[in-house]
Amino acid sequence: MSDSKIEQTSVKVKPPFGSVPWYSEFLNLAKRIKIDKVDVQYLRNHEISSKGNESKVVNGLKFLGLINEDGTATEKMKGLGFEGEEFQKHLENIIREAYAVLFDTVKDLEKAKPQDIINCLKGDCYQMAPTTANTGAQVFVFLAQKAGIKLSEEIITELAISEERKKVERRPREKLKQEPPTGQIKGKLPEEVLARFELKGTGYVDIKSKDDFEIAKAYWKALAKKLGITEEIES
Repeated sequence: MSDSKIEQTSVKVKPPFGSVPWYSEFLNLAKRIKIDKVDVQYLRNHEISSKGNESKVVNGLKFLGLINEDGTATEKMKGLGFEGEEFQKHLENIIREAYAVLFDTVKDLEKAKPQDIINCLKGDCYQMAPTTANTGAQVFVFLAQKAGIKLSEEIITELAISEERKKVERRPREKLKQEPPTGQIKGKLPEEVLARFELKGTGYVDIKSKDDFEIAKAYWKALAKKLGITEEIES
């Protein structure tokens, strides 16, 4: 193992992982305004990420070297306000420095396979858990594409998140106006109802049995995994 790899794995902060839109929205924010300090409340105020996941983004920004341990912005943060090729080059320098071990391990990303990146993230390089390594690979590919770093078609096909999917992943955070069911006070359910599933244009289904409730929760987790939904959901 190289000295650089030993140094990287000794750092407690892991590479960014979670939902790609979190980092997409942050980069968009950094283009618009000057950012001096980032913490959980700052991300919450600007609606970056979802409730309970802000600390993941904070740690991701630390890994990228955009903020210090106390959250204050580094010189690297200023460059995110650049435009065009200047922005792209600045972001590429940030990524190549932060993910130095990955670039040293995978070597040729233009010929690499998706699993090469995932294995590096969950292996000796960064020692991430399998689930976080998968979303961490998606975040890396997103950042690499934003920086103009060339990747293999296989990596792009399997790990890149389309603009349309970014909108879908963000949708659970949006506050949608819904009319309460007839005869019910909005926000309240009968005491015997454990959960309610709203069916657009049809009505709703109430879960009253504890056994049915546990089955519904398990089904939802499986469905969320299949759809690639990684944000934590309040129970």
